[in-house]
Amino acid sequence: MFNLLILFITFSVFPRTASKNAFDKSYPRDNVFCGPRDLKFEILIRGESKFIEPKEKGYGELIFYRLPNKKSALMPLSDFKSDTFRFFLGTSPLCSKSHGYVLDPKTLCILFLKENRPFKDKLVLQMFDAETLRPKEYLDTNLNVDKARISPSGFSVRTFNEVHHQDAGKVTIKEESFIYHEKEFPKWMDYSLKSGFETNPEMTFQKLPWKKSFKEIQEFYSMAGWDPQKKIFIREVIYIAVNHKSKKRCILFSENKLKIAGDENWKCHTI
Repeated sequence: MFNLLILFITFSVFPRTASKNAFDKSYPRDNVFCGPRDLKFEILIRGESKFIEPKEKGYGELIFYRLPNKKSALMPLSDFKSDTFRFFLGTSPLCSKSHGYVLDPKTLCILFLKENRPFKDKLVLQMFDAETLRPKEYLDTNLNVDKARISPSGFSVRTFNEVHHQDAGKVTIKEESFIYHEKEFPKWMDYSLKSGFETNPEMTFQKLPWKKSFKEIQEFYSMAGWDPQKKIFIREVIYIAVNHKSKKRCILFSENKLKIAGDENWKCHTI
């Protein structure tokens, strides 16, 4: 199965005084308004430091929510203050400037990103009761993400494996010289309350940056090792080789990192 760690955390009510003290002693980072109807609730990200570096803009250790005509309350995401979060910026049917989706008539889901430098931030899901607009459980995942979009059952996200020390160099393929780089494999995954996270192979192919390397989707499935029973790609290490003079690009999928020699099973085409 794909590498995915999810922690289910149940919402517990914080004492009002604790929330008030935390709010008063923190500084604003960002806020967003969400809600399925005219009645909106506010989510606020705040930090304990007054001054931050430019790269830390929007990140904060403390996440509050505020119902109309109510005081701000601290959410359990901030329990340990060991991580910093930001909104998953973008447009959605539920929130003004962040990703939020209706999962079923009783459940709303707001998407956050947890800081994960130097790699892409990790996805965190915060559930809300659609009737009371109060937080419920949250899901802390191990998915590195950068895009999201609505889907029939909930939403979809683009995910990446963390690639440490990306390989690069020169290689000769069929007597032609190429420059190759190891690339991240951008996979799309669907989320629903019923099934959780599942890889969407068709969307992965349709939005693949190197889609033109394949004549049709089955060729991509074959090279990437799509397993329909386990619903995973077996070969998730990707190498791209380019010859700008002859305007050719080659692609190679592997289960593990390779010592590139040129005799691998490269798939080449004219660009």
